Amino acid sequence: MIDKFHRQKIEERARQIYEYRVKNGISGCAVDDWLKAESGLVDRRQIKVCPICDYQLIARDGNKIICLRCNWKIEAKRKLDGSLADYSELRKNWK
Repeated sequence: MIDKFHRQKIEERARQIYEYRVKNGISGCAVDDWLKAESGLVDRRQIKVCPICDYQLIARDGNKIICLRCNWKIEAKRKLDGSLADYSELRKNWK
């Protein structure tokens, strides 16, 4: 059973996945969006990938974690988040 807080987080994430999918013309269905959002809550604790677009380059920008492809954001709370590349450092290297 999923508590109310986590259900709301999954719903928000599933909505983001749906909007990204529709915007980019990616086929799929609501069930797949929900399952991806649900697994993203668990996977985010273990893997450094975006739960919305599965992009493997996410970076730390102050106290936020951002995806460099779809601009997904979340507050950085984990110790592991400190090991992510800093967004401003990445931008310097791109120029």
